[in-house]
Amino acid sequence: MEPLIVFILVAAAFTGGYLIRALAARFVDIERRIERLEEAQKTRNPYRTNDGLEDAMAIIHDAVWQADATLDYVRSRMRQVGSTLKTIRSNPDRYDSDKPNGKRKS
Repeated sequence: MEPLIVFILVAAAFTGGYLIRALAARFVDIERRIERLEEAQKTRNPYRTNDGLEDAMAIIHDAVWQADATLDYVRSRMRQVGSTLKTIRSNPDRYDSDKPNGKRKS
C-alpha cells in the first residue's frame, strides 16, 4: 500500500508543479499585456489635440446638418415650382399672379 501512496504523492506533486508553472506563465503574460497598455497610453494624443479633433468633428456635423436643411429647403421650393408649372400647363388663366411665392421673410 505504501508504494501506492508514494505514487499518488508524486503524481500530485507533478500535477501541482505543472499547474503552478501554468499559473506563473499566465501571470507573466498578463504582466506583458499591462506593460504594452501602459506604453500605448504614453503615445496617445495630448488633450489639446483631442480637443481640436472634437471641434473639427463638431464643425463637420454642423456642416452636414446645414447641408441637409438646405436640401430640404431646395426640395420644398422645387415642389412649389412643379406646382406652379403644372398650373400654368393645365390652365394658364387659373394661375394667380398675385399669390405670394412663399419666400422666407428676412
